[in-house]
Amino acid sequence: MGLVRGLPVGLSFIGAAYAEQRLLDAGLAYEQAAGISNKPDFRATVDSGPELEGQRP
Repeated sequence: MGLVRGLPVGLSFIGAAYAEQRLLDAGLAYEQAAGISNKPDFRATVDSGPELEGQRP
């Protein structure tokens, strides 16, 4: 869905049984509308902070 401090964050699409095609279509539509095209950035380590640890500043 996007990046937080350079790390990917996701979005889940959840549906009823046998709704796979509808969920895939929804995911594709979201990607196209959002213009997502982040390439992977392989890092040796990651910074810690309140955004990553679930704490509020």
